[in-house]
Amino acid sequence: MAKTISKNNPKKPNQSRVWPGFVPGKWLSMLLLALFSVLYYANTIRNHYALDDYLVVENNETVAKGLAGIPEIITSLYTSERSNSFGYRPIAQISFAIEQQFTGGSSISPNISHLINVLLYVLAVLLLYQLLLRLLRGYNPWFPLLISLLFLAHPLHTEVVASLKNREILLEFIFSMLALRSLVAWADFQKKSHLFKGMLFYTFALLSKETAIAQLAVFPLVLYFFTPAKPSQIKWVVIAGVLILIPAVLGPRMLLPEMNRNFRLMENPLFVEENFFVRMATALYILGYYLKLLFLPFPLRYYYGFNMIPLTNWADPLVWLSLLIHLGLLYLAVKGFLKKSILSFFILYYLINIAMYANIVSPVPGIVGERFMFFSSLSFAALLAYLIHRISRLPLKTSSGPLFPVIVSSLLMLAVLIPYAYLTVNRNAEWRTHFTLYKSDMRKLNQSVKANDLYASELMKQVNAELSKPVNPYKFIVPLIERATNHYKQAINIDSTHWTSYNNLGIISQRIHGAQYLLRAKSLYSKGDTLKARQEYDGGVQETYKAIGYFKKALRLKPDYDAALFNIGMSFDQLNLPDSSVGYYRRSLEISPTVINARSRLANALFSQGNMEEAVRENLKIVELDPQSDLPYINLGNYYYVTGDQDRAVGYYLNAFERNPKPEIARVLSSYYQDTGDTEKAAFYMQAAQNPAQPGQK
Repeated sequence: MAKTISKNNPKKPNQSRVWPGFVPGKWLSMLLLALFSVLYYANTIRNHYALDDYLVVENNETVAKGLAGIPEIITSLYTSERSNSFGYRPIAQISFAIEQQFTGGSSISPNISHLINVLLYVLAVLLLYQLLLRLLRGYNPWFPLLISLLFLAHPLHTEVVASLKNREILLEFIFSMLALRSLVAWADFQKKSHLFKGMLFYTFALLSKETAIAQLAVFPLVLYFFTPAKPSQIKWVVIAGVLILIPAVLGPRMLLPEMNRNFRLMENPLFVEENFFVRMATALYILGYYLKLLFLPFPLRYYYGFNMIPLTNWADPLVWLSLLIHLGLLYLAVKGFLKKSILSFFILYYLINIAMYANIVSPVPGIVGERFMFFSSLSFAALLAYLIHRISRLPLKTSSGPLFPVIVSSLLMLAVLIPYAYLTVNRNAEWRTHFTLYKSDMRKLNQSVKANDLYASELMKQVNAELSKPVNPYKFIVPLIERATNHYKQAINIDSTHWTSYNNLGIISQRIHGAQYLLRAKSLYSKGDTLKARQEYDGGVQETYKAIGYFKKALRLKPDYDAALFNIGMSFDQLNLPDSSVGYYRRSLEISPTVINARSRLANALFSQGNMEEAVRENLKIVELDPQSDLPYINLGNYYYVTGDQDRAVGYYLNAFERNPKPEIARVLSSYYQDTGDTEKAAFYMQAAQNPAQPGQK
């Protein structure tokens, strides 16, 4: 008589049959995957910081506190710049804070961060492979291995691995894989602990990056296609995920400071486009562009934005081509859904993960991003692996068969992996620093406003570094200045409303060209060559008024642009017109009252007007804002020195020196004590001038 099984006490499935503890070649395959992951990305370990790394580590004061900064990270938004406060992604920032606890201030700190990114990528690939072994347990073990190899090798992943800021995506992927692994184990073994772990890992994925929202649609998809889970069980997974999702997404909005994300035309023209049909046509074009990047990942760009992906309409044949392709994909997915076709699953996985970056529901910053394809590229890797199986005639559902198909499939794999390796390794090197990245991509981003602006600003950093040297190198760096100028002008040619480029052109005219004219005029006057001196002076005045014109253009585009107001004030100062500069400094401070440099400039302009009392009052406000600043004491010392009260001036200089032992202040103090006969103090301050200490040192 056959044995019966009570419905109240169902027999648990054989664990060794359902969840493989060992697959032939599994550990060797994992070693191979880890080795390839390291080989593809080892050269990123030499990299420094680039692009948006300043958000999470390079200039992040909270992260720099190390372990002491973790409570602040947990209770703060992801970023709080002057006009943008948004996001809640504490996991990645906590990882950087832990790093900074041990490597902060070290020259190898960025290298350690990049090493950790590589190790996280290795972990992500291994977790993916282990999950695929379970999901594809009825398939040839070569199939999940090929998928994993093709996934790890895809050059689109360089932005995620080489950019420290994108560690959040690596962590989101890792926790998503762990969540899936636990949920599949729950469906197999019916242990609630697996469901709990799955939801816990999903929480960590959401706290890594909010885009893990999409995985809430992936979970039921995987459970339906690859596990014996019943619809009622899948329903409870979705409910549990929603219960996790609501507080994870809404909690920070309710408990933390208000989120404020201001988008500009240069990020995505769809933010300002109101025509629904143009928006939809452009979104379909973008979906087609993503497919193009999967098949042909070249050229790679660190940013797109306006006007790299121009707005289009339904007259564009590429829009219709993209529509037909995606309708075809959707048809295949629906057709194979009830049959639980592997093709149907990977198409749906792709569509779910790319949907939030399609610019259909909401425009995406940057309009297109290679990092946005990290999850969805898994489906492309599965397609390539499937094609390799078919072309080589390597059996898809069994591991037995002749050796020849294995050799053919291996050769086909190498035909993909070798060019992928070339593209990836070279791209990693381009991510070495801010400058190498901006320079290498500039030829590919000539129509990007942001790329032109970033590259020009990086060139100006080099210019300012050269100008800070003791010997004036101006005539040698004019070509460098002109390159920066041309890129700022190109940004304006693309987007005539780009106010920061107008402001930066003004800075070049005023602080560099104008200042150099006036410097030469002063030198020529001292030599008695008044004619040439006058010509140089007129050139300086002309450049300065040219700068004011640029600053005013920026103000017309952005009336509350405090930097432009401040720069106009500086320009009038350069022309010795304090009556004009005072008003602009005041307007700048009305917008940003805590900017110390603007208040210091205002105080000095007031003193130049003869308004000593108000100048002193403004400096005392600086003392209140920053008691450790040496600036107000230097200003006050200068005022009293000019008015003949040397003793009082020295008192302020001493206060300034105590806060910041600058050599120029030390020389003034040495001269004073030499004149008053105090040779000991004179020698002390002369020594301080010749061997300057760092601020805070005694």
